[in-house]
Amino acid sequence: MDIYNYLIDIFFNKLSGSLYGFLSVVIAFFFCLIALLSTPQYILFEHMVSELGVGSGSTYFNSGLILSGIIAVPFFISLGKSLNYKGVNENLRKSAIISSIISCISMSLIGCFPALQSNNLIFLLHGISTFICWFSGFIFVTIFSILFFKTSKFPKFNAYFGLLVAVIFMIVLCTWWPITEYAIIVAISIWVIINASYML
Repeated sequence: MDIYNYLIDIFFNKLSGSLYGFLSVVIAFFFCLIALLSTPQYILFEHMVSELGVGSGSTYFNSGLILSGIIAVPFFISLGKSLNYKGVNENLRKSAIISSIISCISMSLIGCFPALQSNNLIFLLHGISTFICWFSGFIFVTIFSILFFKTSKFPKFNAYFGLLVAVIFMIVLCTWWPITEYAIIVAISIWVIINASYML
């Protein structure tokens, strides 16, 4: 066993990979809720979610994104490892893991670069990070769904639901409406919880 796999195994012995998924969703929800309650001027479904990152509750919102993105990485690595079944397409499996990690890192970067319109550079980095997060999210959900179809480890429902989430990702990328942004946040959170549950 090489040093990479050795360190990964030690890391997951401390906490099950699926629990990182649950923890990531809980942290994101908790910090986002606090930010929402701390920003009275924010109007749900009318403002983009990112606007919470520059409001009076911005510290909570941005911290939640950074922490949730980091904590989600072990979950996706574990999910990818659980799909290492006989006959699996290794290129697809690795692509799913890599794209999911990119999405997680981009999610954390959204918190590092809030939608601060008064600073053109930070606002640009925010937009780039958001696009990469959503687009790589579309990619990894689609690939994981394909892999779910080819194994009995996960029910076909997980695959079909994943394709639905992928469709919502594409709608967000094509419209950038506030309501679709909320829809994908709820959808991907449910997707993580469902798959984390089956990994236990």
